[in-house]
Amino acid sequence: MNEINFDEIKRLQEGQKTVFNRIITIYGKFVAALCLKYMLNREESIDAAQEVFSAVYLNIGSFNFKSKFSTWLYRLTVNHCINRLKQLKRRNSFFMEKYCDDNGEPVEMAEFVADKKKLTDEEMELKETGDIIFRELNRFGETDRSIIILSDMEGLSCREIGEILNIPEGSVRSGASRTRRKLKEILRKKHKLKG
Repeated sequence: MNEINFDEIKRLQEGQKTVFNRIITIYGKFVAALCLKYMLNREESIDAAQEVFSAVYLNIGSFNFKSKFSTWLYRLTVNHCINRLKQLKRRNSFFMEKYCDDNGEPVEMAEFVADKKKLTDEEMELKETGDIIFRELNRFGETDRSIIILSDMEGLSCREIGEILNIPEGSVRSGASRTRRKLKEILRKKHKLKG
Protein backbone atom coordinates (compact mmCIF):
# COMPACT_ATOMS: atom_id res chain seq x y z
CA MET A 1 0.00 0.00 0.00
CA ASN A 2 1.22 3.48 -0.79
CA GLU A 3 1.83 5.56 2.29
CA ILE A 4 1.03 9.24 2.58
CA ASN A 5 4.11 11.16 3.73
CA PHE A 6 4.42 13.10 6.95
CA ASP A 7 4.79 16.44 5.13
CA GLU A 8 1.35 15.96 3.60
CA ILE A 9 -0.14 15.10 6.97
CA LYS A 10 1.41 18.24 8.49
CA ARG A 11 -0.15 20.27 5.67
CA LEU A 12 -3.54 18.72 6.40
CA GLN A 13 -3.11 19.46 10.10
CA GLU A 14 -2.39 23.07 9.13
CA GLY A 15 -5.65 23.26 7.21
CA GLN A 16 -4.76 22.35 3.61
CA LYS A 17 -7.92 20.38 2.90
CA THR A 18 -6.82 19.21 -0.56
CA VAL A 19 -4.51 16.68 1.11
CA PHE A 20 -7.61 14.94 2.46
CA ASN A 21 -8.62 13.99 -1.10
CA ARG A 22 -5.26 12.25 -1.49
CA ILE A 23 -5.87 10.29 1.73
CA ILE A 24 -9.22 9.10 0.38
CA THR A 25 -7.62 8.17 -2.96
CA ILE A 26 -4.82 6.18 -1.33
CA TYR A 27 -6.77 4.52 1.50
CA GLY A 28 -10.40 4.47 0.33
CA LYS A 29 -10.53 0.89 -0.96
CA PHE A 30 -8.47 -0.39 1.96
CA VAL A 31 -10.80 1.18 4.56
CA ALA A 32 -13.92 -0.02 2.72
CA ALA A 33 -12.59 -3.59 2.50
CA LEU A 34 -11.56 -3.64 6.16
CA CYS A 35 -14.97 -2.31 7.23
CA LEU A 36 -16.68 -5.06 5.22
CA LYS A 37 -14.57 -7.71 6.97
CA TYR A 38 -15.88 -6.46 10.29
CA MET A 39 -19.43 -5.41 9.45
CA LEU A 40 -20.27 -8.31 7.06
CA ASN A 41 -22.97 -6.12 5.59
CA ARG A 42 -22.38 -3.94 2.56
CA GLU A 43 -24.56 -0.99 3.55
CA GLU A 44 -23.22 -0.90 7.10
CA SER A 45 -19.63 -1.17 5.86
CA ILE A 46 -20.13 1.76 3.47
CA ASP A 47 -21.55 3.84 6.33
CA ALA A 48 -18.70 2.78 8.59
CA ALA A 49 -16.06 3.68 5.99
CA GLN A 50 -17.58 7.13 5.53
CA GLU A 51 -17.59 7.63 9.29
CA VAL A 52 -13.95 6.52 9.48
CA PHE A 53 -12.94 9.20 6.97
CA SER A 54 -14.97 11.78 8.86
CA ALA A 55 -13.08 10.75 11.99
CA VAL A 56 -9.76 11.02 10.13
CA TYR A 57 -10.64 14.55 9.05
CA LEU A 58 -11.76 15.58 12.54
CA ASN A 59 -8.93 13.85 14.41
CA ILE A 60 -5.94 14.34 12.11
CA GLY A 61 -4.56 16.78 14.68
CA SER A 62 -4.10 13.88 17.10
CA PHE A 63 -1.77 12.05 14.71
CA ASN A 64 1.60 12.31 16.47
CA PHE A 65 4.00 10.98 13.81
CA LYS A 66 5.20 8.14 16.10
CA SER A 67 3.87 5.45 13.77
CA LYS A 68 3.05 5.10 10.09
CA PHE A 69 -0.15 6.81 9.04
CA SER A 70 -1.54 3.44 7.91
CA THR A 71 -1.06 2.04 11.43
CA TRP A 72 -3.02 4.97 12.87
CA LEU A 73 -5.71 4.50 10.21
CA TYR A 74 -5.94 0.75 10.90
CA ARG A 75 -6.40 1.50 14.62
CA LEU A 76 -9.06 4.11 13.90
CA THR A 77 -10.92 1.81 11.48
CA VAL A 78 -10.80 -1.28 13.72
CA ASN A 79 -11.95 0.66 16.78
CA HIS A 80 -14.72 2.36 14.84
CA CYS A 81 -16.02 -0.94 13.43
CA ILE A 82 -15.93 -2.64 16.84
CA ASN A 83 -17.80 0.25 18.45
CA ARG A 84 -20.35 0.40 15.64
CA LEU A 85 -21.00 -3.35 15.92
CA LYS A 86 -21.57 -2.97 19.67
CA GLN A 87 -24.10 -0.18 19.08
CA LEU A 88 -25.94 -2.15 16.43
CA LYS A 89 -26.05 -5.29 18.54
CA ARG A 90 -27.40 -3.33 21.53
CA ARG A 91 -30.22 -2.04 19.34
CA ASN A 92 -30.83 -5.54 17.95
CA SER A 93 -31.33 -3.94 14.57
CA PHE A 94 -28.48 -5.40 12.61
CA PHE A 95 -28.26 -8.53 10.53
CA MET A 96 -24.99 -9.94 9.31
CA GLU A 97 -23.95 -12.25 6.53
CA LYS A 98 -26.66 -11.06 4.14
CA TYR A 99 -26.31 -8.81 1.15
CA CYS A 100 -28.77 -7.90 -1.55
CA ASP A 101 -28.53 -8.63 -5.24
CA ASP A 102 -29.55 -6.11 -7.92
CA ASN A 103 -33.23 -6.93 -7.29
CA GLY A 104 -32.96 -6.30 -3.54
CA GLU A 105 -33.15 -9.99 -2.68
CA PRO A 106 -30.91 -11.17 0.18
CA VAL A 107 -28.01 -13.44 -0.78
CA GLU A 108 -25.12 -14.99 1.10
CA MET A 109 -21.78 -13.18 1.03
CA ALA A 110 -20.30 -15.81 -1.30
CA GLU A 111 -23.06 -15.20 -3.84
CA PHE A 112 -22.79 -11.42 -3.46
CA VAL A 113 -19.06 -11.49 -4.19
CA ALA A 114 -19.58 -13.82 -7.12
CA ASP A 115 -22.51 -11.93 -8.58
CA LYS A 116 -20.61 -9.88 -11.17
CA LYS A 117 -18.70 -12.75 -12.76
CA LYS A 118 -19.17 -16.43 -13.31
CA LEU A 119 -17.08 -18.50 -10.94
CA THR A 120 -15.95 -22.07 -11.29
CA ASP A 121 -17.33 -24.58 -8.82
CA GLU A 122 -14.02 -24.51 -6.96
CA GLU A 123 -14.06 -20.70 -6.71
CA MET A 124 -17.66 -20.74 -5.50
CA GLU A 125 -16.80 -23.35 -2.88
CA LEU A 126 -13.94 -21.15 -1.67
CA LYS A 127 -16.32 -18.17 -1.44
CA GLU A 128 -18.84 -20.24 0.51
CA THR A 129 -16.09 -21.45 2.84
CA GLY A 130 -15.05 -17.83 3.33
CA ASP A 131 -18.66 -16.95 4.18
CA ILE A 132 -18.74 -19.66 6.84
CA ILE A 133 -15.39 -18.55 8.26
CA PHE A 134 -16.55 -14.91 8.50
CA ARG A 135 -19.75 -15.98 10.31
CA GLU A 136 -17.92 -18.20 12.78
CA LEU A 137 -15.14 -15.67 13.33
CA ASN A 138 -17.77 -13.11 14.26
CA ARG A 139 -18.61 -15.23 17.31
CA PHE A 140 -15.14 -14.65 18.77
CA GLY A 141 -14.17 -11.77 21.03
CA GLU A 142 -13.11 -8.46 19.55
CA THR A 143 -9.38 -8.91 20.04
CA ASP A 144 -9.25 -12.47 18.72
CA ARG A 145 -11.38 -11.57 15.69
CA SER A 146 -9.23 -8.51 15.00
CA ILE A 147 -6.00 -10.50 15.24
CA ILE A 148 -7.23 -12.99 12.61
CA ILE A 149 -8.60 -10.31 10.30
CA LEU A 150 -5.42 -8.25 10.50
CA SER A 151 -2.98 -11.16 10.24
CA ASP A 152 -4.64 -13.68 7.97
CA MET A 153 -6.75 -11.37 5.83
CA GLU A 154 -4.75 -8.15 5.83
CA GLY A 155 -1.31 -9.81 5.99
CA LEU A 156 0.07 -7.64 8.79
CA SER A 157 2.93 -8.71 11.02
CA CYS A 158 2.50 -9.44 14.74
CA ARG A 159 4.41 -6.24 15.51
CA GLU A 160 2.06 -4.14 13.36
CA ILE A 161 -1.02 -5.79 14.85
CA GLY A 162 0.33 -5.18 18.34
CA GLU A 163 0.70 -1.49 17.52
CA ILE A 164 -2.79 -1.27 16.05
CA LEU A 165 -4.52 -3.13 18.90
CA ASN A 166 -2.19 -1.76 21.57
CA ILE A 167 -1.25 -5.20 22.89
CA PRO A 168 2.13 -6.97 23.20
CA GLU A 169 3.48 -8.79 20.16
CA GLY A 170 3.58 -12.05 22.13
CA SER A 171 -0.14 -11.71 22.88
CA VAL A 172 -0.79 -11.33 19.17
CA ARG A 173 1.13 -14.54 18.41
CA SER A 174 -0.56 -16.59 21.12
CA GLY A 175 -3.99 -15.10 20.33
CA ALA A 176 -3.61 -15.91 16.64
CA SER A 177 -2.55 -19.48 17.35
CA ARG A 178 -5.35 -20.06 19.89
CA THR A 179 -8.04 -18.49 17.68
CA ARG A 180 -6.96 -20.39 14.56
CA ARG A 181 -7.04 -23.65 16.53
CA LYS A 182 -10.54 -22.93 17.91
CA LEU A 183 -11.80 -21.81 14.52
CA LYS A 184 -10.52 -25.00 12.86
CA GLU A 185 -12.29 -27.13 15.51
CA ILE A 186 -15.56 -25.26 15.02
CA LEU A 187 -15.33 -25.54 11.23
CA ARG A 188 -14.58 -29.26 11.38
CA LYS A 189 -17.40 -30.01 13.83
CA LYS A 190 -20.16 -27.70 12.61
CA HIS A 191 -19.43 -27.47 8.91
CA LYS A 192 -17.34 -30.58 8.24
CA LEU A 193 -14.72 -28.51 6.42
CA LYS A 194 -11.29 -29.95 5.70
CA GLY A 195 -8.24 -28.32 7.18
